[in-house]
Amino acid sequence: MNKIQKVFNLYLFNFSICGLYLITSIAYADVPQSIKGQWREVDSIQKIRIFTSESTVPNLLAFRGETIIDATTAQVASALLDQNSRREWLADYGDLKSYPIKKNPLEIIEAFQADLPWPFSNRLLLYQAQFQSSVGGQIVNIIYNHLSPSMVQHLKDVPNLEIEAHIYHYHYILEGIDGDKKTKVTLEMMIDFVGNVPRWISNLLQRSWLALNLDGLKRAAPMISIVPDEIKDTLQL
Repeated sequence: MNKIQKVFNLYLFNFSICGLYLITSIAYADVPQSIKGQWREVDSIQKIRIFTSESTVPNLLAFRGETIIDATTAQVASALLDQNSRREWLADYGDLKSYPIKKNPLEIIEAFQADLPWPFSNRLLLYQAQFQSSVGGQIVNIIYNHLSPSMVQHLKDVPNLEIEAHIYHYHYILEGIDGDKKTKVTLEMMIDFVGNVPRWISNLLQRSWLALNLDGLKRAAPMISIVPDEIKDTLQL
């Protein structure tokens, strides 16, 4: 068990204890997404720098993680598209289902059933991933847009959970460095788990998930040996 997993497990233990006092549901008004203020570095775990920023959503913070991965931009982009690889590093934290969009293989709808600690019920994160790149593929953006269940009624096997988390902001930025032998990866997120999960717990969950995602990507990307032609062509890599 690495340091990031130990930190995450500690958070889960604390959530369970605090949950005894937090059963009452808390309702929040729907506030437009906006990150405000400067990013402030708050931690560094296994060469992953973690930043936070205030937002216009009351009591909800935005988080940003930065790290360097010993893999090309194409390998990192492939690792993010490789659903089998992603399921492996997300397996302990929920169930991931993917639905590729036929008109564009680099647009994917995903349903992630997040396993939250007792006494909170699981949450559904439903979003569409869109890949964009600059000329030459030096910078690749992967933007995850929030979807509501009504927008995916045509899909089969989408988890039917009573509570859906709200994704205000979820964005990967991949930048090739050192002649594209390495990739600087930035992940920004702002997610509200809503319902009876108070926002200070949403903040803790975000902070740990951010580190877990980047740590998983650091391990998976260098293992990619073949980059699919559709990724090279679409992202101009």
